[in-house]
Amino acid sequence: MLKYPVYVRSITNLSDARYCAGMGVEMIGFCFDSQSDDFIEPSIALGIMGWISGVKIVAEFGDDSHEYIVMVAKDLKPDFILIDSSFDNLGGADPNFGDNTDIIYRINLANELKTYPRIGSYILLENSATDLNNYYVNFNKKEMSESYKLILSTGFGKENIDEVQNVYQPYGYSLKGGKEIAPGLKDFDHLAEILEAIEL
Repeated sequence: MLKYPVYVRSITNLSDARYCAGMGVEMIGFCFDSQSDDFIEPSIALGIMGWISGVKIVAEFGDDSHEYIVMVAKDLKPDFILIDSSFDNLGGADPNFGDNTDIIYRINLANELKTYPRIGSYILLENSATDLNNYYVNFNKKEMSESYKLILSTGFGKENIDEVQNVYQPYGYSLKGGKEIAPGLKDFDHLAEILEAIEL
């Protein structure tokens, strides 16, 4: 069991999925953006989902059409759908992907944010900038955490995650899955570093 909710993105193999489920991770995600190196076929993701329980599923998309997202969501029935915050390809309005599916809006702090999702939404905060010195200054997560369910994917590590939690009080934290060395052979060090640090 973990002290804070954790979302592990871009799962590509059963080893990661089962490890995350066993550690008490709240959400795992599968990337269905065909332009991404982390892309996984929906049929393979569905097969992995059949071997795990106790975790919520996130279907992750990039610059994909509303029709494609709805099609994948219909087959997989995820708990969450991850899309970019601008959702310009969706017409600029809050999208609807079906009943009982929450949306996580991905915000890249290196870009200017022109559109905010509705209050109460889940937000995944990323930062593609190489210099993170002004990360907390440029985006006041403490104020944002009062309006949104913030999931941080940067700005924390095993040494300071408790401090970040106490100061900014985000909803949770996001890590990224990795590739298998060979079928069934996996190095979990990059996940274990954080997960073991917040294990109860």
